Amino acid sequence: MGGEKDRADLILTGEIFSMKYSGTMYSYGVSFLAPYVWMLGAPVGKSHNFLDFSLCLKKPSGEELWSWRSNERKDYVTQGFYYNFGKDCINFSRLYQEAMNDALKDLEKAIRANPERFN
Repeated sequence: MGGEKDRADLILTGEIFSMKYSGTMYSYGVSFLAPYVWMLGAPVGKSHNFLDFSLCLKKPSGEELWSWRSNERKDYVTQGFYYNFGKDCINFSRLYQEAMNDALKDLEKAIRANPERFN
């Protein structure tokens, strides 16, 4: 990606190691009658989201200036007919935002520790 990569001062690359979803639906031991239990407000199920990726900042020469890994982040959401319904993958964006904020803090620390490397 990036048609003008050869003219760039720095190159940021990333690798996704895992992006997983795991969901559970609750039937409360009543099988096909579970929707009636759900209509009373009981949870329909729980969804787990897992995210693990890395970032690497290099000079065009290939010299690595900084690298960072998110170390599998995870979160879950409980869903019911009246709350969080259809939001089974909503946590992926939040997990990614939190990871990127952590990555930027780490990059800032690296630049402050050795600013001449990034010139």
